Amino acid sequence: MISKARIKFLVFSIIPATALLAVFELASYFYYRHRVLDDFMPIDVSDSFHNIPDLFERRHTDQGDLLFSRYFPTRYYVSERDYRGKTMSATKGKRIFRIFSFGGSSTAGSPWGYEASFSRFLEDELNALKRADTTVEVVNFGGSGYGSTRALGLVKASIQYKPDLLVIYAGHNEMWDNYVYLDIANANLKVRLRTYGDHLYSVRVARFLLERTLAKPPERVDLLSENSMYIPPLLKDKKGFKAPERQYLTAQFGQNMRAIIAAARAANVQVLLVSEPSNFSYEPSWFPGEHDQVQEQWTTELRKQFDNHNLTAARSLANKIVEMNPENPIAHFYLGLLDRLSESPKTAREHFLEAIDFDERPERYTRPYRAIQIGLEDQQAGVYFIDAWKAAAKFLDDGIVDGRLIVDKMHPIVECNKMIAETIEDDFFVRHHVRADLFDYDKVDPKRIWNDNISPELYLKICERYFKISDPALCVPEMFKKYSTMPEGSAEKGIYQNCWEYLLYYGLLTHDRIWLDESASIYKARSLAGVRLQSWAATDAAH
Repeated sequence: MISKARIKFLVFSIIPATALLAVFELASYFYYRHRVLDDFMPIDVSDSFHNIPDLFERRHTDQGDLLFSRYFPTRYYVSERDYRGKTMSATKGKRIFRIFSFGGSSTAGSPWGYEASFSRFLEDELNALKRADTTVEVVNFGGSGYGSTRALGLVKASIQYKPDLLVIYAGHNEMWDNYVYLDIANANLKVRLRTYGDHLYSVRVARFLLERTLAKPPERVDLLSENSMYIPPLLKDKKGFKAPERQYLTAQFGQNMRAIIAAARAANVQVLLVSEPSNFSYEPSWFPGEHDQVQEQWTTELRKQFDNHNLTAARSLANKIVEMNPENPIAHFYLGLLDRLSESPKTAREHFLEAIDFDERPERYTRPYRAIQIGLEDQQAGVYFIDAWKAAAKFLDDGIVDGRLIVDKMHPIVECNKMIAETIEDDFFVRHHVRADLFDYDKVDPKRIWNDNISPELYLKICERYFKISDPALCVPEMFKKYSTMPEGSAEKGIYQNCWEYLLYYGLLTHDRIWLDESASIYKARSLAGVRLQSWAATDAAH
């Protein structure tokens, strides 16, 4: 028998200890929320997707059993345009064709929303082609900042819901998606204990402080020679990525693509690897080293000569820089601008692509990623490559992808999302007559997708997102005012110019006088306006 005195002692010992732990946990929570999350992502998505038991919750409704999304506004229903759906059928019948789309904010439809994503337009097109009693479900798993690592985590978490097709639209976010842990590959006891411990904020803070104190550089695993999924360095502390480091991001992309394909093949699911168009007109980043003083001086002078319209001197400097360092992205970028001004679009395009490939802040889809996707295509095994990157170049008369199709560095305008959906439809569904028992390919109408317009209010998102303006009559002139006052070469100037150009394009397509008159009157006053207006007019006439 335990004495009353001992029981009393235990009770009065446990209560203060529990209260002290609760206070410590509460303090750790606030410290974690307000300090640690400034340095680390709020969710370790690699672990989160691995540990989430179900992405969807099964519920019984008047329409039968449905799967409700817990984490993503993943569905767009063409039959209910005012409803951003979050459900799909709980039981997948033989006449349901289910597509899962994975990628970053471009996949999600940013900045417009899921209603303007390529997944929405693809679902609309397939609904127009479907035969009687066929259901099409396109589920959008795109999320801001998601790259191939998080796409892989989501594929593994979602494959149980029996998709027929995976669409992988990734490549822009590899620099920001470098959070891969051995936990995914090695689910051992240590990992499980860490998973449970991570529910305590005191454990998270302690680990954070220990990592900061010890400051021990993690061991780097060579992805280029080993079948590993681990790239330790945190990217927050990186200023720029030289060629050897960019190879690791390329290797990460390739490794994740192969893992996605393996997961899909194990479940007998087909895969579309879709290349990503990005904006050529943004100056890339280059970080000179201690031995690059001459290049740095020449690069500064190159910008100065170009801004002063001394084009011959600018070209001479750019060529000298490339001769010294063939991978200097700034020199290639300005050679692209100079070739474009001299109406040499083919050589301009090549220089712009070199600038993106050598960018030391690699936020855009590069040609090495495209080469990986092409190399992984195996149609007999159900893996297809869809070249939206090339389709975007063909879409424009000069082949130079800029603000006419991409609103900032990488987010497609609404018409570009239509183009991506059309490319998937034509190059996969129509070309291969996919599931002809479900789709009637005699119903194909090349004009239909270009008449499938989103609500006009969604176009205001560009004003609201970038300029905090809700009145369309004020958006274009205010945008031009901001553009005119921004320093040359700044990221802000690029965003203002591309948004402004896009709204002119929107005016041409819709004949909306508010947008068209304001933007056209401003744009005609600028040099090269006639060339670009002809380019837009040609694109408009083609569709």
